[in-house]
Amino acid sequence: MMPAPKPPGPGRPAHQPTAQTRRTAESMSAFGIPQDEIAKVLGIGKSTLVAHYRDELDTAHVKAVAAVAQCLYKQATDSENPRSAVSAMFWLKTRARWRETTVVEQSGPDGGPMQVEEVSARERINSRIAGIAARSTAGGDTDGPE
Repeated sequence: MMPAPKPPGPGRPAHQPTAQTRRTAESMSAFGIPQDEIAKVLGIGKSTLVAHYRDELDTAHVKAVAAVAQCLYKQATDSENPRSAVSAMFWLKTRARWRETTVVEQSGPDGGPMQVEEVSARERINSRIAGIAARSTAGGDTDGPE
C-alpha cells in the first residue's frame, strides 16, 4: 500500500520556470545585475534562482559580449559606415594588441643619430606628469611648457 500524499505545507508554491522568466533572468544577468536582485524581480529566493536558472546565469555574460563584439566587428568592416575607422582601430588595439607609439630620434654630438626609442602615449603622459611634479616641488612654474 502506498503512503498518502503529504498535504501542502506552509510557504510558497514550487517555482515553475517559464520561457519569459528564463528570458528575464538571462537578460538581467547579461546586463550585470546581481543574482539577489534578479531573484527579487522574479519573486523567488536566490537559491531557487540558482537552482532553476543555472544555465542562463552561467552563459548570459558570454552571449552579451559576443553580441556586442559582433556589432563592433560589423561596424569595423563596413567601409560605408562613417564609424568604421574608429571601430577598426578599437578592435585592433584590443584584439590584435596594436598600440599607438611615437619614435623619438636624438642626435649625437656629430649631428648623426645617437639613439632611437619607441615611446607609448602612456609613457609620454607619465613623463609629462613627472616633469610637472618635479617643477612644482622645486618651486618652478607648472603652467609653462616643459
